Amino acid sequence: MDLSLLLLLWASSILLAGASLVLMLVLIILRWLRSIRMRRDKQIRDALFHELMMAGEEAGEQADVPETLVKRPRITAQVLLEFSTLVRGGEFEAALDKLRRAGAERRILALLTSRNREDCLAAAEALGFFGTKQARDALTNVLSRRVSLRLKIAAGRALLAMGERPDIGDLLSAFDIDDTVAPGELSAILTAIATGEPEVLSHRLEQDIDPPSVRAMMIDVMGRARVYGALPLLLSEACNSDVRIRAAAVDALGRLGLPEAKETLAAAIDDPEPDVRAEAAEAIGQAALVDLMPALEARLSDFDWGVRFRAANALVELGEDGRKRLRLIADGKGERGARTAALVLAERAMA
Repeated sequence: MDLSLLLLLWASSILLAGASLVLMLVLIILRWLRSIRMRRDKQIRDALFHELMMAGEEAGEQADVPETLVKRPRITAQVLLEFSTLVRGGEFEAALDKLRRAGAERRILALLTSRNREDCLAAAEALGFFGTKQARDALTNVLSRRVSLRLKIAAGRALLAMGERPDIGDLLSAFDIDDTVAPGELSAILTAIATGEPEVLSHRLEQDIDPPSVRAMMIDVMGRARVYGALPLLLSEACNSDVRIRAAAVDALGRLGLPEAKETLAAAIDDPEPDVRAEAAEAIGQAALVDLMPALEARLSDFDWGVRFRAANALVELGEDGRKRLRLIADGKGERGARTAALVLAERAMA
């Protein structure tokens, strides 16, 4: 082999080895710097949390939070969110006052325009506690900007936490939700509305202008919030042409547990869609509709496993009579029904 080629290969190997060492050194230095920053962030977080915890215990004039502790708005927002899960009432307001005096709100408002999505989310959630006009305006502005759906939902939740009641039509149009599936985060906003002003959701549902996925979620949160005044609407939606809406309405009727739903649930348990039949079976058990026990027994031979399983569980929920019937079916010859009954009884330790 030519000597010059050997020298070239040798030099290339040395250069590659040197480059690898430099790259490794850079990675080590970056990791070391990251660990230093993480330790410093933890120190700031712990110190700020301590300052907030002391706010409710200080008598007389309170000492201000050192400005150095709120220079990192993302940390401030995260600490405030964590603190809100532990402390409420006057102590929380005292801590919030300390943050206001230290200029934390101004910094968190600036964080809301960060290019980092997680920073923006933390800022939007934290601003819901301040309740100032500046915070309201900034959060309202988020709803009209071209930002992620998660950020818009966080802003909407923060506005609701402030006591604001933005028009539900404006909220939903800002989220630009398609007809496939409503984002799970939207449920928190709809739940807040259902809890505070359920008639707003009822009126919106009556208008029938939203995608089925959103309407199904509205119905779901109304059932979870136990909006008993929505019974006529839920009875009507249980006959909707969309299977998602029918299933959600039947589930909500079960959560309300009202005997007025008996006829509707009796029809729903024979629905052509297994999702609706399964929800109807569970709803019958939740509402303790003993008269519909034969319908549950019939569904123990349903071709869909989910329907059979929930029908068997519903029989258990109906008390001793339901359990007796389940035992008789488990001892019988019907292959599907017997297997399902035996399995549920074994799971519930009632065999």
